[in-house]
Amino acid sequence: MNDSLKPTRPTTAVRGAFLSVAMRWTDRLLSLLSTVILARLLVPGDFGLVAMAMVAVGFFDVLLDLGVGAALIQHDHAGREEFSTAWTLRLAQCVVTALLLVALSPLVADYYDDPRVSGVLRVAAITVLIGGFENIGTVSFQRNMELGRDFQFVVFKRLVSVACTIALAVALRSYWALILGSLVSRLMGVGVSYSMSGFRPHLTLSRVSGIWTFSQWSLLTGIARYLNGAIPRLVLGGRANAAALGTYAVGEEVAMLPTSELLAPLGRVMFPAFAAARHSPGELLRLVTLAQAVQALLAIPLSLGVVLVADDAIPLLLGQQWTNAVPIAQIVALTGVATALGYSPGYMLTVTGRMHVLCGYTWAKTLLLVLLILLVFRGADAERIAMAGLVASAVGLVTLQAIAWKALPGFGGMRFWSQTWRPVLSAAFMSAVVSAVSVALVDAERVLRLIAEIGAGALVYGLSTLALWRAVGRPLGAESYLLERVRSQLK
Repeated sequence: MNDSLKPTRPTTAVRGAFLSVAMRWTDRLLSLLSTVILARLLVPGDFGLVAMAMVAVGFFDVLLDLGVGAALIQHDHAGREEFSTAWTLRLAQCVVTALLLVALSPLVADYYDDPRVSGVLRVAAITVLIGGFENIGTVSFQRNMELGRDFQFVVFKRLVSVACTIALAVALRSYWALILGSLVSRLMGVGVSYSMSGFRPHLTLSRVSGIWTFSQWSLLTGIARYLNGAIPRLVLGGRANAAALGTYAVGEEVAMLPTSELLAPLGRVMFPAFAAARHSPGELLRLVTLAQAVQALLAIPLSLGVVLVADDAIPLLLGQQWTNAVPIAQIVALTGVATALGYSPGYMLTVTGRMHVLCGYTWAKTLLLVLLILLVFRGADAERIAMAGLVASAVGLVTLQAIAWKALPGFGGMRFWSQTWRPVLSAAFMSAVVSAVSVALVDAERVLRLIAEIGAGALVYGLSTLALWRAVGRPLGAESYLLERVRSQLK
């Protein structure tokens, strides 16, 4: 292996989990800060116009995505040639994506009936092309569990993006601030990737067969996963206007912040850890079950918390012009629970070589979403489209649990319920208390009411979960794991 790809200071699993969550939350909190500021400088139509363009950018990007990063992490002996082949494939993907965006931009603009989309797509094509030159050597940070360096790389790019976008918004007061900010961030990211990693890729396809064996299923799964998230925006953008789509996009972003945005980064630790245990079914079962239990312990209260405080939080953070985003955020927040609980079984299927099963499941879930939007939740109403996503995610989670149980005997079923009933019951207590606080403080200042709701909810959930866990004999699980980690950190 090339010396620049060897680990220098690997991170332990516990510290890795902390850094992954800290990285994602720092990234997302910076993004939220940017959204809060930009929401007061721009109008919903500006966000909607960019969302229209990003649907097309994301589609072509994922259509050609070979999943080379995951392939390198999965590869037991990836070296210089494997990394260079992955870089070559990713660069080719970005070149083709950029050309398609430029060529098809008039058609996309016609679909949305907004000629401004064409210009936005052309600039976005340049951004995609620049991203193709980013150093593939940064993947070794995750592969080698050097998550401290990974943290620095991701957060620096976000800081640059936020600073540039806000400065441009103040100067331009236009949707161009969102597009040009992304362009500057991508340029800086390429430069930083070469300064942080000593690896220097070269053009080659010498290891393409080994990477493609894994990537072909990753590609098909990625397309379905992207469509599952993009179809609601695509349908709403075609049926309604830019303002309606902007409201939906911002409501969705705010709703997903405390659930999937907290738990998604754990995948940076789960994927390598699951891969290391894939030849030991007993250890893999323990890790997957524990990971999902921790996700349930966090995702259930956070998701329900968004539902309970959205009426106060969104107008306070974004302004009164975003009030229509409240019901959308409440529905999408519940969808986040199903999304978060699906991470562990999804990673387990990947590392055990069942990418074809995961691919089939993801496409079936996407097809269900399309049928729900077209046949059940019809109309241009953003709330109906969000509700279709909630139903599809709930059905999908039940199906994924059944698939994972078959792939890893002992997973799911009563084992899953034994880990989740305490968070569910504690969340019910929390909901009752927060609702009572909201009614009691109905005439108080909104910011004071919001602080009281969040404080009361966190306190009740924490105490009730701890009490229920102690009442059943302190079983091994998410509660004991997190308490042990806290004690370890305090020492």
